[in-house]
Amino acid sequence: MSSGYEGEPGFRSEFGSGFESGLGIPGEEVGTIVGAASPIELTIACEGSPPPLWEYVAFPSVEEVGWEGERRSVSVLAQVALPVRESLVLTETTDPEAIRKIRDMGADSPLSYAFLRVLGYVDPELGVVRSPRNAPQPGLPVYRAPDELLREFYEFAEEERVRIGSLVTRLGVAVDLSVNGFRRHLAVLAATGAGKSYATGLIVEQLLEKGATVVIIDPHADYVYLGLREVEGGGYEELEIARRVTILKNPGSSGHYEGAVGSERVREFTVAFSKLDFDSICELAGIQTGWSKVRAALLEALDELEGQAYTVEDVIERLRGRARQARASDAPPIISAALRLSTLRGLRLFGYTTTDVVSYLREPGRALVVDLSGATDFEMDVATHLIVDSVFRAKMNREINYPIFLFVEEAHRVIPKGRRMLSSSSIVKVAREGRKFGVFLTIISQRPSAVDPDVLSMCQSMIVMKTVNPADQQAIRQAAEKMSEDLLRDLPGLNVGEAVVVGEIVRAPAIVRISGRRSAEGGSDIDVVAELARARRDAQVTPEDASLPTGGEEWDY
Repeated sequence: MSSGYEGEPGFRSEFGSGFESGLGIPGEEVGTIVGAASPIELTIACEGSPPPLWEYVAFPSVEEVGWEGERRSVSVLAQVALPVRESLVLTETTDPEAIRKIRDMGADSPLSYAFLRVLGYVDPELGVVRSPRNAPQPGLPVYRAPDELLREFYEFAEEERVRIGSLVTRLGVAVDLSVNGFRRHLAVLAATGAGKSYATGLIVEQLLEKGATVVIIDPHADYVYLGLREVEGGGYEELEIARRVTILKNPGSSGHYEGAVGSERVREFTVAFSKLDFDSICELAGIQTGWSKVRAALLEALDELEGQAYTVEDVIERLRGRARQARASDAPPIISAALRLSTLRGLRLFGYTTTDVVSYLREPGRALVVDLSGATDFEMDVATHLIVDSVFRAKMNREINYPIFLFVEEAHRVIPKGRRMLSSSSIVKVAREGRKFGVFLTIISQRPSAVDPDVLSMCQSMIVMKTVNPADQQAIRQAAEKMSEDLLRDLPGLNVGEAVVVGEIVRAPAIVRISGRRSAEGGSDIDVVAELARARRDAQVTPEDASLPTGGEEWDY
């Protein structure tokens, strides 16, 4: 095989007129390289229609392979970034009557071409995807990429893969995520209803099947049915992974899954009020910084309870006792502190003890879903901080001997842009140092623009679904090094369940139709039409019941 570059003698003869991409399967010619071509992008002229948006094509090149850099013939994969059909006669300023005549005579000969983004080639020696270094030669034919070539790019060996779905333009070609890619953290981003929770659940299912240990911060009870499959006629059946899933349910949970999830898998999750620091209690109770006497009264009460397990009721009773014993002039700030704390009685998350999360994770292959539905933002912040911090410390101290995959839903609520929360420091620590200790972070959000940009930028892989908001697109643009401008342009055009996947978890960027989840979704949208029909049946509305008074009639209340 010649080692010549394009344009050198013998280069074209190696591939001939029927390019086989090195796999022995001829591809359909779709166009010819024209104009200025680079190792990153190029344009092809087409006879007839251009290949559709996101279609995969390939062309031959000679590139370096292996550690020695030997030059060999390879198949370079590219994707259609923009197909175009252009008329040089029928333009925006053409007279309508002339348009009609040209159309009737069939006198127009539109041009067809397509802009391509180059994805790379598979190094046959190293088994990795590399970026080409040579510009392709204008005049070189380009072919529809065979499925076998795409599988080299997008499929991994069984032990390494998490199968996320298939290519949007090639449903017969699966797309896998590399488990090793999770070491550099992942962000799952999408507009509401685009399918991010479905995608996350699909990933978690397969990680569990591979023996992973998983922790999910779940603010909406989206993952409480993990391991349960809906059956025809109603009800659920347990998958094999169900017995390894434990749900920690906060006392104020708004989730209604009793009866579906076995009671032996549901435990209560509480946080000791005594674990809150002074500033956090003041913030929670709305005691402002300038209220020095009120703050002093609260601090004295907390000092008296130091070393004990106590709830907000205990602190209130201590303040009331001090107010009864104080002089009349000293009592008002003490009473004020007690009144402020009384507003916290509705926060049911806080009790005498903090649930030991780590105790559920010492055995491998376990999943812990922390149901924080119904919790306030502050409760969620405190709970997330304590969970993430305890899990990370347990990994550093080798109390847990297996990798932890940590999923944080509604990430914008606990690591918001421009504002420090209790949980911000613990999540940032995992993002910066987690891979060294085996804690791998996945953040999920429908508001990328509201997420701490430093944490977002540390997620070196992204699954981005339909995103329309310009501010969210800009946040993704700034955070995703491997998200090109044309991929960003594609985001509003994605359908529900489709995603752009980039980063360490894939060999090359992919536009994927996500599918294959077996577990039911806890927070999926309701069918409004069906629910209204059920409401009518339950109400047994008759025509007489449904009739309304006319304008001149009096209502009898």
